Amino acid sequence: MGAAFPLDPLKQNYMSQENWLTTEAQHLWETEVNSFVAGLRYQQGKIEAQNEFTQLPARIAPFDAHVEPMAERIQGYVYDTVRPWQTLTLTLGLSYDTLKYPVNFRASPLSAATDRSSQASPKAGVVWTPLTNLWLRGAYTRSLGGVSFEQSIRLEPTQVGGFNHAYRSLISESLAGSLTTVKNEAWPTAAECRWALRRTMSASNVPLTNRI
Repeated sequence: MGAAFPLDPLKQNYMSQENWLTTEAQHLWETEVNSFVAGLRYQQGKIEAQNEFTQLPARIAPFDAHVEPMAERIQGYVYDTVRPWQTLTLTLGLSYDTLKYPVNFRASPLSAATDRSSQASPKAGVVWTPLTNLWLRGAYTRSLGGVSFEQSIRLEPTQVGGFNHAYRSLISESLAGSLTTVKNEAWPTAAECRWALRRTMSASNVPLTNRI
């Protein structure tokens, strides 16, 4: 037989601080019919996280965990946009990312362990203007998310065919929480038409996939 006894609610205090170093070199070459972009990016970060539990039952002493894992991203990329005709724009791109990231610095139990993830991400886009006021667009992109806000700091082009491909995550963080090194894939299409009085009508389809 056992005896039931009330437990006071636990109290948890979580704190984190991040310091990042970002260095990126980019070369841009442009003519009337061609735009070429190539770059290298290096990012290194130190993440300090502390998680403390108090108001535990009398037999359990208060405890806290403090970790300081390191994170790192190395990336290279090339994008080439050609305009063989005034009505057609084609873009091809490729990026390669390798990341060192903390396994868990957000939720208890915290861990100082790190892991690695790498991905080659091809990209292609097309913008076709068959009529003066009609634009047809399509793209295919892959990308590799990062650890934290460092993935939002970049010189690398963020659009292909007029579509964003620099996603942090494709699912709302209010539903899934903060995710790390998410592998994103998208193949959007769109049609846009403009007529008198500067009115514009647009229809788009943006299939997306998210892998963790």
